[in-house]
Amino acid sequence: MSTNEKAPAHTPLPWHTDWLGDDRGWILDKQNNYLAEIVTEDDCGFVVPKNEQRANGEFIVRACNAHDDLLDACYLALEEIEQWDEVMGGSEDPRTREAIDALKSAIRESHGNAA
Repeated sequence: MSTNEKAPAHTPLPWHTDWLGDDRGWILDKQNNYLAEIVTEDDCGFVVPKNEQRANGEFIVRACNAHDDLLDACYLALEEIEQWDEVMGGSEDPRTREAIDALKSAIRESHGNAA
């Protein structure tokens, strides 16, 4: 991580889910501390099908756990593309600039600094 990037302020990863039957679960951190509840019906009566809510909870956990690996890959790709671009004296290919900009944007957004 670049020294001028702000570290994410989320609970350290990895996260996991724990389920009580089919209709109630929790997202927990690695010490099993509660982060969020996953329910199929909220206090207002909003109902989400059990299988859909369970899939949503599992998706959230997988996406969050993948965050650090994906961010590291973005930093590595950005560094390599920028070095290659510098060696080549600045690329005339607009896709090189597009790739650099896309990686920088993804890194900013992952830190909550979307511009």
